[in-house]
Amino acid sequence: VGSLGGGGGGGGGAAAAAAGAPSSRSATSFSAAAAGTLSAYLWPSLGQAAASDGDEGVRVALAGALAPLACAAARLLRREGSGGGEEEEEEEGGGDDDDKGKGDGGGDGDDERKESKTAAPSDSDSDSGSEDESESLELVRFVERALHDLSVGASSSSATRLALLPGLGDLASLLGRAEANDLVLPAAITFLNDRDPAVRAAFFRHVKGLAAAAGPGGLEAFLLPCLEQALADESPAVAAAALSFLADACCEVEKEEEEGEGEELDSSSVAAASSPPPDSTTASLPGPALPLLRRRPMLAAARRVLPTALAPSSPAVVRAAGARFAAAAAKALSSPAEAFALISPLVREACERDPADLSDAASIAAVLLKRKKEE
Repeated sequence: VGSLGGGGGGGGGAAAAAAGAPSSRSATSFSAAAAGTLSAYLWPSLGQAAASDGDEGVRVALAGALAPLACAAARLLRREGSGGGEEEEEEEGGGDDDDKGKGDGGGDGDDERKESKTAAPSDSDSDSGSEDESESLELVRFVERALHDLSVGASSSSATRLALLPGLGDLASLLGRAEANDLVLPAAITFLNDRDPAVRAAFFRHVKGLAAAAGPGGLEAFLLPCLEQALADESPAVAAAALSFLADACCEVEKEEEEGEGEELDSSSVAAASSPPPDSTTASLPGPALPLLRRRPMLAAARRVLPTALAPSSPAVVRAAGARFAAAAAKALSSPAEAFALISPLVREACERDPADLSDAASIAAVLLKRKKEE
């Protein structure tokens, strides 16, 4: 923490941030003293590094470590807020062993212990709950500030944005759907204006998790309008990545909200971080498999991008990704007849003949018109 926050020894700070993220994934214990350390020392030091550290290596390392560190802190705060169940079980187990050796004369002691366990919560318990909520709120504020500084702040760069992208879905899930739409997704959209085409292409490769956290409304309001800009990008890799994202969004994805609701750390209800996890009998049940991209916006996107993507003048990598999106859209429809009626007209002009199987990308690619220079 000192090397990150002190401004000196940037190489050590970068190493500390990079090394801290993997180890945080396996952390299983947490103390009240450590909880106070987060808001008193760790978050301010890391926040200072995100905003103004002169070593870009530190900022890049912090960008890559932000999501695992924040998720680990939320998990440990929740474990602490639930009352340290494992320690209580051990204490209760030890008490049972002692009682077994007391015989019939231990009845009064049992009654006293039962009364103490059923007593009303003390003021200290209430204070502890307030502290947990305060720590959770500090975590949310740190994530919001660091995300802003590393993505669009004065010290942000292509390298910090590229390092942030793989963890944006986890951060959005942690903050909750409202913050995913109001903060994370709008910040991420600005990555498409980055000068580096690697950042613009990586945006579409990693945006699926963010879109799932934001929900269909966020996907349709923020991401779909970016498609035309992506198809007109000077880098074919960006257009191909955008089309591949659309293809993935047409496929059925397992809903992660029900399994991840215990992970959410929405700033409007930070007490969720200090609440016990959902009942294990329901938390393990998978949600219904639904496409990330709903039918109507999927068809609108297909009409908007497929004719251009599959045109003979488009680069080969873009045409291949367009064929994959067309096949995924056809497969997502209710029947082959519906796919033939709605998708076939969008690909027919770019094909020598109708593909044998409209739901198979290879079948579509096999009948695409050749580029003039290839004839």
